[in-house]
Amino acid sequence: PSTEGVKPEISDQVAIGTTVMVADNVLVTWEAWYKRLQNQVDFIDGAELFGNDALEDELVIGKGYAYSPLELEIEKKDGKLTGWIGYTLAWVRRGDFEAINGGDYFPPRYDTRHNLSVVGLYEINKRWQVTATWVYTSGYTS
Repeated sequence: PSTEGVKPEISDQVAIGTTVMVADNVLVTWEAWYKRLQNQVDFIDGAELFGNDALEDELVIGKGYAYSPLELEIEKKDGKLTGWIGYTLAWVRRGDFEAINGGDYFPPRYDTRHNLSVVGLYEINKRWQVTATWVYTSGYTS
């Protein structure tokens, strides 16, 4: 939650993309985007979190950015077997935190460089459908 001392986190995003119908029932979508992050909140090194009435003193405010040159989705829309394959290549960086990492930009834990999703739906009959999903992500740090 935001307070007088901790402003709300803000992000501004710009994106470009296109969608093309290939054949009669295959939709291909491509998108690229850039996101600017402001008022990013993090803890100072060695922060005391528990039983601390002055928790705002343990925070540091910085900036960040994220971008993806490639977000691709291929979707089969009709038939007994439908579904899609989606792939995203993206980077996230946070920084300008004076008390962390000397202000340098760094990849946060949620920087998942590669994200691949495969979803399949099979209609057995009008009442029953089977769905399978497989997801691969990389980039998490410990």
